[in-house]
Amino acid sequence: MKTPLILLTLLLPLMLPSCGPNEADLRVELQAIDSEMVMLRNAVYRHQSEMSQAEFAALIGTFTTGYGITSGDGDVTGEGIGTVVGAVSNYDIASYSLEQIKERQVEFLKRRLVILSKL
Repeated sequence: MKTPLILLTLLLPLMLPSCGPNEADLRVELQAIDSEMVMLRNAVYRHQSEMSQAEFAALIGTFTTGYGITSGDGDVTGEGIGTVVGAVSNYDIASYSLEQIKERQVEFLKRRLVILSKL
């Protein structure tokens, strides 16, 4: 009876590290998450810039449309409307991408907190 207990006592410390990730693995994963967060942050800046550019293009398109309507120039009016439509489309695409990135950032932050709690 004592032999299995002694054997179990000796093997238990060897078996515990295999039950979960060790500290080195957690640090590697944490480093990967941090580098991914940097890339996501850069993508956020890029999409925010695209949204600002789209807002400006919509403003210019609105003025162009107004000028075309006032002057009676149908081509200018059409160009202005096309600019506004393109700007709205670009804004929507950048906004949707930004939402997706922010959701991914939240997932990474949650995982990062779990890892930090284990370290």
